[in-house]
Amino acid sequence: MSDNSFGADTIITRAEMTTMFIRAYELVHGKVNSGILELPYKDNSQLPSWAKESVLKATSLKKINGFTDGTFGLLIQAKYSDGITVISGLWTLSK
Repeated sequence: MSDNSFGADTIITRAEMTTMFIRAYELVHGKVNSGILELPYKDNSQLPSWAKESVLKATSLKKINGFTDGTFGLLIQAKYSDGITVISGLWTLSK
């Protein structure tokens, strides 16, 4: 967290979850080249600058997707199912 605390009880957003996923993925597989320059989501204006590169990379890997309404839900609370998708995505990409 920005105050150098861990924030173990903090609810995370989908942008934060995506950033953690990409960091873990790159530890295992090396740097990812996103291959895309612009995100296809309607809520791009809400994207924190620190998360843009991670969301670009995750979108190019097709392991974290947006919603059917065309948004990514960058600032909404990540759900348990989002976490399972990310963890299983990391697992299958690691095989």
